[in-house]
Amino acid sequence: MSPVLNEARLTSYPGFGPKDILVARNDRGKIVAGLGLWDQSSFKKVRVIDYKWPETLLKKALNLSGFITGFSRFPDAGDNLNLLHSFYNIAERGYEKAFSGLLRFACNKFAGRNYNFILLAHPESSPLTMSCRKLWRFTNVNVPVLIPLNREGLEVIENKKIKQIYVEYALA
Repeated sequence: MSPVLNEARLTSYPGFGPKDILVARNDRGKIVAGLGLWDQSSFKKVRVIDYKWPETLLKKALNLSGFITGFSRFPDAGDNLNLLHSFYNIAERGYEKAFSGLLRFACNKFAGRNYNFILLAHPESSPLTMSCRKLWRFTNVNVPVLIPLNREGLEVIENKKIKQIYVEYALA
C-alpha cells in the first residue's frame, strides 16, 4: 500500500472517493485488509437483456422478499444492473477474515442504495475468494477476449493457452 494517498486525485473519479476505501486494522492499528468500491456507471452500463425462467422466478422471489432481506430490487429486462466494482482488495496473510468482514460491512453500507451486486475479480483459489465462501454469491466464468497486437499474442491464441477468469458477485 502507498503510505500517502492523493485525496484530490482519488476524488476526481466520478462515483469514487476516499470514503469508498474501507480498511481493517489489527490491535496495534496496522492496516491488515482493504477494500475499495467504485460505482463505474458513468463509464459503463450493464444492461439486462433477458431472464430465463429460473432467473425470473429467483428475481420475483428476491424482489418480493426485499423488505426482509434488504436486497435491492432486481432490474427488469432492458434496464441496467447496478454494480459496485471492487478494487484494492488486499489482506495480509492470516487476516483474510478481516477482508470478508469488510465485504460484509460494504454490503450493509450500500444496502438500500439500489446496487444489485459488488463485483469481485479474484482467481477461485485466492485466499480472499476462499474467505468469502459463507457470503451469498454468484460465480460467472468468463473467457477473456484477446486481440493479438504482435506475433506472440497470435501464438497464445492459436495454441489455446487461454486461462479462465473467475468473477465473483456479492449481493449488495
